[in-house]
Amino acid sequence: MLEVERANQSKPELVAKIEVAEADLQTRKKFLDVALNHVEAASRGKLAVEEALRRWRAENAQKRRCIDNNAKFKNSYPGLQRRDPMMLDLNGLNLLIDDTCGLKHSLSNGEILSSKLGS
Repeated sequence: MLEVERANQSKPELVAKIEVAEADLQTRKKFLDVALNHVEAASRGKLAVEEALRRWRAENAQKRRCIDNNAKFKNSYPGLQRRDPMMLDLNGLNLLIDDTCGLKHSLSNGEILSSKLGS
């Protein structure tokens, strides 16, 4: 009989602990749902950005190929090329000529000497 009374006395304490654990579980589930929604939104955003980048690369592939082929040196950065419409040497010769892509590149030494010897 004594054991039954002790069990009945500890029952409300156990019920209270269970209620606290259930409330904690519900709170954790809500946080998990919010975190999953953030992950899904981030994944959708990432996919949208990747798709936009793929489209941009496809649209600008020709322009990039043109710039890459125009580089005089392997390690030269195309954005740093001089784009003056007319660059003259000391003798007044135009050192820049038009490329097929519309960009300008420097004449080689042989081209400069040939143009000087020819005139």
